[in-house]
Amino acid sequence: MRAVETYGKGHVVTAVKTEPAATAGATDSKDPAQGSSSYQAHVAIVLSEEKFDELEKEAQKWRTSKVTVEGGLWRLGQLYDGASNPPLKEKSTDADWETHFASLAKWVAKYPASATARIATAEAYVNYAWVARGTGYADKVKENGWELFGERLEKAKSALMEAAELKEKCPEWYSVMFNVALGDGWDKKQARELFDQAVAFEPGFLFYYNQYAYFILPKWYGEEGEAQAFAEEASKQVGGAMGSIIYFEVAGETACQCDKDRDSMEQLSWAKIKEGYANLKKVYGSSNQDDNKFAYMAYSEGDKPAAQEAFETIGNAWSRTVWRSGENYDGARAWAAGP
Repeated sequence: MRAVETYGKGHVVTAVKTEPAATAGATDSKDPAQGSSSYQAHVAIVLSEEKFDELEKEAQKWRTSKVTVEGGLWRLGQLYDGASNPPLKEKSTDADWETHFASLAKWVAKYPASATARIATAEAYVNYAWVARGTGYADKVKENGWELFGERLEKAKSALMEAAELKEKCPEWYSVMFNVALGDGWDKKQARELFDQAVAFEPGFLFYYNQYAYFILPKWYGEEGEAQAFAEEASKQVGGAMGSIIYFEVAGETACQCDKDRDSMEQLSWAKIKEGYANLKKVYGSSNQDDNKFAYMAYSEGDKPAAQEAFETIGNAWSRTVWRSGENYDGARAWAAGP
């Protein structure tokens, strides 16, 4: 926690540069196979080819400009996502991961003062830890999975501690630490301190709100209604259009938990969700995932006009993490189109 409390000491916050995706260098279309995912794949290939100079220039550019893309996420975060997974990450073997970590180690060796290289290494170990654990509930994880999970999280923490000693600082450090906190099972007081320090360091890094909301869901370390209360608190504290966008983002975490038995619209304001989604589209443009979450929430709320408009935007680009199956998506879409 000492590192969390001191990481941002002396940091001066500057304005976020919000630009349309096309002018920001992004091509994040409504097709999830294009845009951000293609950029992430590009970064993974650049890393595998050990073009570290290019990665450093890209990271500095996105960190300094704070360019955001559709959905309000930073382009910098997309770079880290690409750098923290092997190419073709969904099919990666242990050998692929070993090769990937070897490339990351070379990056660190060539740029010992680079925060980006060490944070990407930490994020890669977090991702590799979840490969060992799996994404199911704790009672389904095998003993060997827990052992590897713990070992890899420790390596992630070590890389983050090394990054904390560097002069160069980065908002992604807190984001990766959130993932460590989730895996390690920090208590809620510690998680809230991490969130508060993260937002103080970089208020415009919206993903912090999603991560903290996810942490306090009942399936992790929170109580029923806690995430909903956080949505109210955060939206009021920030205020204006940005506050409403945060409400939408946090609501999406509790309403779309990838588990039909846990998805919940209870204690959420549908009017505020709609307002936040509308403002998101105006300020940043909505991502494919945002559109899918809104459609799912509109379907859950029984708002046919809102759902129909969202389904028209999505077309066939449905999200498996939101709908779980094409059958579920097609059924909801048919309902929206009906009388």
